[in-house]
Amino acid sequence: MLFFHFTFIPPPQIILFMEKKEYLSIKETSEILGISTATVKNWVRLKKLHGHYDGASVLLKQKDILTLSNSLDSSSLLKQRRNKSRLNTNFIPKSYISNSSVNYKTIITLLNNEELTSYKSEQILYYYAESLMSSVNLNKTVQRSLLADLPAYNKETAGLLDKYHLTYIEGEDTLGMLYLSLRQLKDKKSTGSYYTPFFVVDTLINEVLSGIPKEEYTCKSFLDPSCGTGNFLLRLPSNIPLKNIHGYDIDKTAVTLSRINIAIKYKITNATTVKMLKSNVKANNFLLSDDIQAKERFDFVIGNPPWGYSFTTNEINQLQSTFLSAGKSGKPESFCLFLEKALSHKNIAFLLPETILGSKHYTAIRNHVMKNSCIKGISYLNEVFDNVQCPSIILHIGSYKDDSMIKTVFYSLSKKLSNPLSIKRCFYIPQSRITHESFNILADNEEFEIIKKMDLAPHFSLKGNCEFALGIVTGSNKTLLHSEQIAGSEPILTGKHIDKFCIKRPEKYIVYSADSFQQTAPEKIYRTKNKLFYRFIAAEPVVALDQKGLISLNSANIMIPNKDGYSAAYVMAILNSSAAGFYYTRTCKNMKVLRNSLEKMPIPLCDHDTMETISELAIRVQNLNENNDNNSSQKLIKTLDNMVSNLYNLNSQEKVIIMKK
Repeated sequence: MLFFHFTFIPPPQIILFMEKKEYLSIKETSEILGISTATVKNWVRLKKLHGHYDGASVLLKQKDILTLSNSLDSSSLLKQRRNKSRLNTNFIPKSYISNSSVNYKTIITLLNNEELTSYKSEQILYYYAESLMSSVNLNKTVQRSLLADLPAYNKETAGLLDKYHLTYIEGEDTLGMLYLSLRQLKDKKSTGSYYTPFFVVDTLINEVLSGIPKEEYTCKSFLDPSCGTGNFLLRLPSNIPLKNIHGYDIDKTAVTLSRINIAIKYKITNATTVKMLKSNVKANNFLLSDDIQAKERFDFVIGNPPWGYSFTTNEINQLQSTFLSAGKSGKPESFCLFLEKALSHKNIAFLLPETILGSKHYTAIRNHVMKNSCIKGISYLNEVFDNVQCPSIILHIGSYKDDSMIKTVFYSLSKKLSNPLSIKRCFYIPQSRITHESFNILADNEEFEIIKKMDLAPHFSLKGNCEFALGIVTGSNKTLLHSEQIAGSEPILTGKHIDKFCIKRPEKYIVYSADSFQQTAPEKIYRTKNKLFYRFIAAEPVVALDQKGLISLNSANIMIPNKDGYSAAYVMAILNSSAAGFYYTRTCKNMKVLRNSLEKMPIPLCDHDTMETISELAIRVQNLNENNDNNSSQKLIKTLDNMVSNLYNLNSQEKVIIMKK
């Protein structure tokens, strides 16, 4: 595998500031090292950094931090923590083009050639751009005009690259694949620029054009405001005229490649058409450039805007004075700004992180969308990026208010198929179903009626009726956890040891010492018997009863219900039920079971005898599970499920729907 050398240099303003002082604060240290303040604090606590205390404040010697900064790129500290803002390994976007493409294997082989380290990326791109244009017989005048912004390669470069032939394949962004692979992962992180897999591009385009006759969209204008190398524009239907294709990006090299891609697609033959292409696809800042301000209103704005772009201080000040979603403090989120700016156009379809739908951090942009437009569709894609754990969605918006139904699609991902995304569920819901608090649409209309019915059943919530606590955060599992029991140690649970109605036997041991841990709850909570553990990483509540006072890591968190007249075993039975699982998955979209989500769950009220019966059954189920008598426990679980559904006043048809979740 090819690696590019990278040395981290603190920004000039930080260096000038450091010259005036010998010690640095936690925040200043984090900025220099490119890590979070929490990581700095943890390293100080674990004595990986030597802290000097000034009252309650921790200071670090600037000389030590600069020395560490220069050595971190080869250090195991950040490699263990997967800190992508500093790590510099070459990154190959494996799903950007189809892995069945002949070019895919060629690019992989090329990048593994160690000789490539001595050649400039721009020269490599020039060589292959020229080769691909020649393969479709674009004339030399057109080629020279489009290649003018890239440095030409020499004979030595050609001698190496001649061994690796790339073939023109219609609709494939071969140059983009090569460019992204040559770029460093740190660059992509700081600019918020991540590749978009070809099948996601196709899905977005199909969603936005669905139901529109070809004769209508061929006369519409299209803009990708962060077009990169043009993969969205390249995969638009070929019957859309070139004059209607527009793209902007701040990356000049990417814009050059985008123009070349489009020139090849449309077989451009003359200088006049090249001039139009350069006017339509250009290096421009969609957010801040005056060149775009309301001069043209596009019919469709599509693409994958930057996520987490690192703006300068001056840019932040300008954005905060221009965009409502930028807020008045903190760092603006780039994809929110792109969405806000795009609302001045007719139709928008963006690939966005799923968190935009429900996170409180994005309330402002959701408010803005609701006031100025209507949502036409939401498509849930799950995790479609290689090496990036972030569920994604396609958000389709119309820039006018109407009462049209919202199309909601859930896709499943399979890497064995030529088109990895296939529709799992699809339904339409009214605009009234969404609020500024959440754009998540997880239940169809029939399921939504069941949710409302469950909310109407007499119930209490865990908010104010339960004590919550996180499991232990050791800060160093590798050194503090033991595979065998040693003097003073005890078993410790993790999330994988928690199943519904079952605590599995733990394999690890730990010596409990709160001072050695990064974060703990009061010890009395851990030692409490008759408490509940719930798995943190799960699609729905997974709860087990602890009657021994066991301890856990923070992948298995803790609940201690204290509602008068209701036992912990009763709460466990409710949360583990099919009805509660249905309610949770149709109201909450998160692979982490969070306290605020559990506190919103309706826990049915019932008479004392019913509560006792359900509690006793729940304890019997757990005993059977922990003794591996699953057949007997499953029969009791069905009885419990039916009893809980009755408490929610669900009828037989509604019970069937719940069981199909």
